[in-house]
Amino acid sequence: MKLHFKTFTYVLSDKIQQLYTLCHDLLYLGMDGSPVYTNVLSRLNRDVYRLCDELYDSGLQGATPEEEGFLCLSLLKGYLASYCDYGNKQTRIQAVLQRIRTVLPQLPASLLRVRLLVWTYSETFDDSLAREAYALWKRGEMLRRGQLNRKRCRRS
Repeated sequence: MKLHFKTFTYVLSDKIQQLYTLCHDLLYLGMDGSPVYTNVLSRLNRDVYRLCDELYDSGLQGATPEEEGFLCLSLLKGYLASYCDYGNKQTRIQAVLQRIRTVLPQLPASLLRVRLLVWTYSETFDDSLAREAYALWKRGEMLRRGQLNRKRCRRS
């Protein structure tokens, strides 16, 4: 079955940002030393999974590679962070991973690209993804320290 993708609207863009924020809250719940209450954990899990399914089922696709990358990153983080599963979670994760593989070559060297590489590696254990993420990270560190000529770095 071929999906026909729609492009972002402001409402959907807000939902993607909301999903990303909820994923962060779920992944780092209690890391600040505050107690973790089961009702909060359950609500966050339910909200993350519901929002993932809503965005996935919408057939949404980013209008630019960056938008598509952020959508895929949010979906992947959401599905991996939530312990909810109604039987189709692994299929959806695999579909999101395929979309990430499609968008990665279109993305410039950026933090978004590194995040996509790392999160995809965490699910696939493809060493080439880890090596690329490390190389991009090192190049960024060297640029910040002024150890690379900026013109030479842009060409590579």
